[in-house]
Formats: sequence, structure tokens, C-alpha cells
Amino acid sequence: MQIAMDKVNLKSAELGLDNLYMGIGINTGDALGSVLGSSIYLEYTMIGTTVNLASRIEAYTLRGQILISEYTREHAGVFIETGMENEVNAKGMAHPLQLYELLSISHPEKIKLPVRDNRRALRIKISLPVSYQLLDGKSVLPDVYEGHVVDISYGGMMTNTPIPMNQYSDIKMKVNLSPLMTEPVDIYAKALYVQQKGEATEVGLAFTIIDDATSAAVKSFVDNMV
Repeated sequence: MQIAMDKVNLKSAELGLDNLYMGIGINTGDALGSVLGSSIYLEYTMIGTTVNLASRIEAYTLRGQILISEYTREHAGVFIETGMENEVNAKGMAHPLQLYELLSISHPEKIKLPVRDNRRALRIKISLPVSYQLLDGKSVLPDVYEGHVVDISYGGMMTNTPIPMNQYSDIKMKVNLSPLMTEPVDIYAKALYVQQKGEATEVGLAFTIIDDATSAAVKSFVDNMV
């Protein structure tokens, strides 16, 4: 699926559309599959705690990333290669989850996950105001907070905010990258790093939803500041 996104984005480029990215969460275990509904609408679906956990894992992915549970990693064994390991406290789960970034599989054939972003790109020091809103699932909450960008890269930024924030929070932010911009740009991001520093909270953000025009503006901004 991730490799197929290359063809999707080639077609999108031909049509003048933005690139699309997705994150995938995988879990292993028992689940119930059935056709549910009525004569008006029927749909085949999967339900159960295994499915719920897969959904939780997907919520932690960055664009182009595949995260798997500890159960999946144990079952896949030597047939997979994993990278980054994270321990997260997922909503509705009694114990912390161990998540692993999938890099490649070796069976039934060797497939390597394409690299999608620049999360480890050069970061530059900067001072920019930013306003942001927290997300609850897919919904943007109404409260607007003000913060400050202290460094930025192609794929993320470090900010200082006056309110505490949980690790892996999703946010929508508005930031003006240039005095020539008439309107600030919208960027969705995930808080990968959170640390309390005095009265402020230092938050390391990775971009999750950003259109091509905004991504190009961020790249141009960083390049011009180097």
C-alpha cells in the first residue's frame, strides 16, 4: 500500500493535485468479522479489542509510516526488520504499548518501506509566533492557544507553549513564514517530544498533514535561513 502511493502521487502531480500520505497501524490477534446493518445499508466490518488496538496504533503514525504492535512483531519474527521503538500510553488501554516502526519484510519477498519525509533534516533556529488548536480524534477543539516557534526543519518544528501538552497530541496550527504572506498557513502536526521548562512547555512537532504549496514554502523558508 505504501509503495502504491508512489503511483497515486505521480498521477496527482499530473493533475496538479497535492501529494497524499497515509500512516498504517497493524495489530495481531482474534477479531470478529461480519456483515452488519439492515436492508437499508449493509457493510462487512471487523470488531473487537484487536481491531480497536490497531486503530489506536494508527493514530500514532506519521505520514508514510507503518507502526506494529508487540504482538505483531512477535508473530512476524525474523521475517521483518523494525526500527524505532516507542512506548505510548494509549487512550482506553490499561498498560503502556510497545510500538515498533516497520522498515522491511523478507517473506514472501523482500520489500523495503519507502522513505517519505525529512524528519531528521537540518533544523534552524528561528523566532516566530504560532497559534494552535488541539485535536480530539478527527475534531478540532475550539480553544486557540498562542506559542512560539524556536526552530524549524522541512518536516517539523520545536515550539514553546504556555500550557501543558501530552506527548503524541495532535494539533492544528497557523504560522506565518514570511512578511509577504497575507494569510498564515495551516499545518497539522503531532507532538513527538514534550518537556516542561519552567512555566513553558517545549514541544517537538512532526508535520502530519501539510499540502504541497505549504511544504514548498517551509522548504524555501528553511533554505533561505541556512
